[in-house]
Amino acid sequence: MGFERVHFKGQFRTYQQRVLDNADQYLRDGRIHIVAAPGSGKTVLGLELIRRLGEPCIVLSPTTAIREQWGERFRNLFLDDASDFDALYSGDLHRAQLLTSITYQALFTAVEKHALEDNGDVDCSDVDIFATVKQCKVKTICLDEAHHLKNEWQKALEKFIAALDRDVRIISLTATPPYDAEGSEWERYRAMCGEIDEEIFVPELVGQNTLCPHQDYVYFNYPTEQEIASFTEHKKRAAQAVDALGALPFFGALCTHLNDSKDYEAMFANASEYVALLVLLRHWGHQLDKKLIAQLTAKRGLPPFSMKYAEVALQFLLDGELLTQEQKDEVLEVLRQHGVYEKRRVTLALNEKLKRSLLSSVGKLESIRQIAKREIATMGADLRMLVLTDYIKKETLGSIAQAEQFHSVNVVSIFEVLRRDHPDVPIGVLSGALVILPCNIDLSNVKCKTVPIPGTEYCTVEFAGAVHRAVDFVGKLFERGELRILVGTKSLLGEGWDSPCINTLILASFVGSFVLSNQMRGRAIRIDKNAPDKSANIWHLVTVEPEYLLKDKESERIAAYLAQDKNVLNSYDYEVLTRRFDAFMGPHYETGTVESGIERLSAIKPPFDAKGIACINAEMLERASHRNRVKEAWQGEVADGSFAVAVETEVPGEKRVPVATFWNFALTALLSVLVMILTQVFVNCLQRVQTLSALAAALLIALLLVALFFLIKKLMLHINPARSIKTLGIAVYKTLRDCDLIAPSAKVHTHMDKGLASVSLQLRNASIHDQNVFNTAMAEMLSPIENPRYILISKGRFGYRYGLSFACPSVLGKKKEYVEVLAGYLKKTVGNFEPIYTHREDGRRLILKCRKQSYITFNKKVMDKKYKVSHWK
Repeated sequence: MGFERVHFKGQFRTYQQRVLDNADQYLRDGRIHIVAAPGSGKTVLGLELIRRLGEPCIVLSPTTAIREQWGERFRNLFLDDASDFDALYSGDLHRAQLLTSITYQALFTAVEKHALEDNGDVDCSDVDIFATVKQCKVKTICLDEAHHLKNEWQKALEKFIAALDRDVRIISLTATPPYDAEGSEWERYRAMCGEIDEEIFVPELVGQNTLCPHQDYVYFNYPTEQEIASFTEHKKRAAQAVDALGALPFFGALCTHLNDSKDYEAMFANASEYVALLVLLRHWGHQLDKKLIAQLTAKRGLPPFSMKYAEVALQFLLDGELLTQEQKDEVLEVLRQHGVYEKRRVTLALNEKLKRSLLSSVGKLESIRQIAKREIATMGADLRMLVLTDYIKKETLGSIAQAEQFHSVNVVSIFEVLRRDHPDVPIGVLSGALVILPCNIDLSNVKCKTVPIPGTEYCTVEFAGAVHRAVDFVGKLFERGELRILVGTKSLLGEGWDSPCINTLILASFVGSFVLSNQMRGRAIRIDKNAPDKSANIWHLVTVEPEYLLKDKESERIAAYLAQDKNVLNSYDYEVLTRRFDAFMGPHYETGTVESGIERLSAIKPPFDAKGIACINAEMLERASHRNRVKEAWQGEVADGSFAVAVETEVPGEKRVPVATFWNFALTALLSVLVMILTQVFVNCLQRVQTLSALAAALLIALLLVALFFLIKKLMLHINPARSIKTLGIAVYKTLRDCDLIAPSAKVHTHMDKGLASVSLQLRNASIHDQNVFNTAMAEMLSPIENPRYILISKGRFGYRYGLSFACPSVLGKKKEYVEVLAGYLKKTVGNFEPIYTHREDGRRLILKCRKQSYITFNKKVMDKKYKVSHWK
């Protein structure tokens, strides 16, 4: 029996149909990779893709609960006759059917057993999964929640797929690609799943009432006095270590060696490390050659000293060849004596322990108190607040109803802080090892054991049987309002748990990746059929590092420098959050435009001193009180459905554009005046054509006018940064189109902000896949040159002009023919660019020259990719 009796009994949503309509195009490489926000119906979409491919399929899921979901959806939504289910579906790899749904762990176990059998370690003849799967003629693999694919699970999958037929096709579904994964891990993920072909964005789901309107808020706190003492002590030891190292005699010889060295190109290969080393040597009082500084910094001079520069410099020395092994041992001895070296890394700025203490600062308990106070006052009995954190700390239960201060953020401490402040609000705790409920909850129909908590009206509850029974029971209490606040662990409730009633989420979880934070965020934005007007507030907690923690007190000059700028927000916590907001979409606080990026939270603005932070927190609380404004902002952007989500690249600063736009404008104006004068002279000559000299003059002027016309036309393409970037963008787009890497009929669009600080770049009328390909190509081309396969160097009459050089986008650098097409389009609009293959004898030398002299090298700010709702179609 095949798929002839399988079909979807419902109606596909608009965005699902869009994916299905383009599926054949995406599957040309044998892979389709779909990113879809929580609640978008990924399972239904996956089942329909499997049905259309028409071949036996294995579906892989991270948990048994999600595995069972596939069977339920298949039976209820795709089969007219439920009796066909057992003949078509299996949950066991060894009994593969038309549709076989298993977990990644089950596949890993089976592959490991097969490997043991091949090695003769065990007899596994009864579990030859490869023979079973081949016999079933499996030709499709569906990876659900593909972001779980890492390490051992991915290795097992790679072995499994390698043993199947080469024409196996892979469907990858996820809400959260591992954007923050390390480079190699991301490349392996992309190699398995393919490029992202289509994204179903949150605004689409809100516009179709699949998800509710929502907004993000950030609440800041300072570390506690105890935490501050730890930072102060570390900074003191770091400063002492730097001073002690500066007294070592061989650093003077190293400085002399660097001053005498003329191998600047070799230094430029590690320019940032050498700059850090020069900063450190100057801090120690060594005299540096000005030419050396000019060669490495393009005459901009060295930046002021900081512990981050010292950390980079010392790590570079320990990993490199500038010091002998004996000298390295002396450096290591000093670092270890002062406790600023661990796991083979120099830790002058922050070690891992201090970073963790920042992320889980006890000061965040006060943030939770203030947020809960405002949310309770605003929502009253309608509040359904979920607080997610990392640790339980069951052993601290004895601190409940005591006057003791808590020293960590965990389930117990959060519960107790909220219980003390709000004795009339029913609160629950739900985790794998600890459940706390009010004593007045009716437990007569539940098999459980209760233990009262002294001094409170709460008790711990131990449910008989599996954890899911506790989750189901407590979840229903929460939905009915018998609990208005629920404190839980992200490991139990952060992914896969659905409670549509949640309307306030506090993310007090500090351990984990972007993937997990996005999954947790997804818990709050489900629609609630019992509350059709629901909107959700999502709170992120951030610890600020006070400026005095960053002072190097042994040097007043350095301390004054580090303390001077109130426009800088010093927070490791905030740096992590900022990266994650690159994929979180929501309304901009001021404009209402739905977009990604932390910039949309416009309340976060300087000054970032204690008074300024207090003002930010107050504004966050005030904004969170007006949920109706959030709903209005979403409705204004997405309610009528006449919008598209675009991928926009923001190019900061004019230096990323290799043209002097002011002089282009001035020269264009001057040439325009010259054209007017020459035109008048040309007319006068034509009126006197009876003389041979007048005719010759007219012809000469006509040729000059034609030349000026083309010159002005080229200058107009670079009249300002937006025009230059658009000109480059059009050349890249046309190349991608001609090389059949993206579909035709798109249009390049740019927009320059009023302050000329940045230019936004979009590819309109294109799929998300094509937008991603285009924007990635432009980002690579307009970013500082690293190690591309090809570089494009401007070439004039007198040779190369390295200041006008680009890295060729990797998608085009795969083939020489593609690069030549790009060079041809650049020649028409920008200038003559010669493509250079860098994997040859002189390629490295040319890359170093380009990296050193190119305009785009001198602006190190990374280009931001932003998702934005645009009202064009």
